[in-house]
Amino acid sequence: MTPPDSVLEARRACILRATASQAYVVEKTGRNDHPQIYEYFRVAGFPNAKSWDWHGRAWCGVFVYWAAKECGCVLPKGNYAMVLTWQNLKSFRLLPGEIPKPADVVTYKPYSHVEYVNIWPPDPRKLFFYADGGNTGGSVKTQIMVLRRKADVKTVIRIVR
Repeated sequence: MTPPDSVLEARRACILRATASQAYVVEKTGRNDHPQIYEYFRVAGFPNAKSWDWHGRAWCGVFVYWAAKECGCVLPKGNYAMVLTWQNLKSFRLLPGEIPKPADVVTYKPYSHVEYVNIWPPDPRKLFFYADGGNTGGSVKTQIMVLRRKADVKTVIRIVR
């Protein structure tokens, strides 16, 4: 049974508030060296991330997962540190013609990054949309302007349902 629209909209707003609340998270040396980054990994099921070699810790996926869990989204089991896991949520993908909503998840080609849609203009002539994400230049950023070409956007996933 699908929750009422008011519940879904509240969950979408919660996700965008959660992402905005993390704008203080900035890597000091570009080596994932902010304690909150390890909290994202912990929530995603990786309690020992701090001991990993820093080269292998892209954290955009665990940031998206953290915000989803903060706001009560239910996701299947998976390794949400990997962008490919997000892209493989086939039953969550938008159908052709559906317009992305705030807090939908967007992934890019080729398996490189995942973040939240903040604003997606419904007019297809608009070349850009706005996103909120982690590990964008070593920090959390909101209202990032992103080119909306089909060559760049791989999938849009609706996790608020």
